[in-house]
Amino acid sequence: MPVTTILHKGKRVVYIDYSNLKTEEEAMKTLYEVRDYLVNSPTKVLKLNNVTNAFASTQFMNETKKLSKEILDEKTEKGAIIGISRIQKILLRSVNIFLKEKLKPFDTMEEALDYLAA
Repeated sequence: MPVTTILHKGKRVVYIDYSNLKTEEEAMKTLYEVRDYLVNSPTKVLKLNNVTNAFASTQFMNETKKLSKEILDEKTEKGAIIGISRIQKILLRSVNIFLKEKLKPFDTMEEALDYLAA
């Protein structure tokens, strides 16, 4: 299941697993599951995205930006991301321009979870 929750240091973190998705269809399906989860959440959430070896297309990125403006930003208290390369970290800076709540990159899941739970 690509959208789950993790309890870390007493905090509930929404874990979004894009890792190893190979097609645009899989990536879009996961994105829409995230949207639906957040729309139904009564409160803002701590959000961890795992994009290790994930598929990303222009259409997917455009839809992510659109949903971020409409829903994702207002429902995210704090966001983190793992699984991106150094070059992708540079690209993340441009994505963060569109996001009110910035995604902070980390090298490990544990580091990301500690940041979110702090």
